[in-house]
Amino acid sequence: MTPLQLSGPLTRDQAPSVLQTLRQALQEQLAQATGPDPLVVHLQGLNEVDTSALAVLLDLQRMAAARGRSLRFAQTPSALLALARLSSVETLLDFQ
Repeated sequence: MTPLQLSGPLTRDQAPSVLQTLRQALQEQLAQATGPDPLVVHLQGLNEVDTSALAVLLDLQRMAAARGRSLRFAQTPSALLALARLSSVETLLDFQ
């Protein structure tokens, strides 16, 4: 299964449309997923983030958890990790 990939900016301006697109993509991935491995979302392409990006990731994680699945966020940009630490949500998201 091909991991989901995010690229470009993910700030409050893009968050609603990105979230809608990601929900649909994740829904498809969840329907096809087999086995216990977490679904992977690659974040290396994100070049601008704010706390809205964290809200999007948390929403995706809730969606996966509701289906009994987990998410892993791979290649996380340092700016996003710093925001997660400052916002005290780093431990809520599986960053790799």
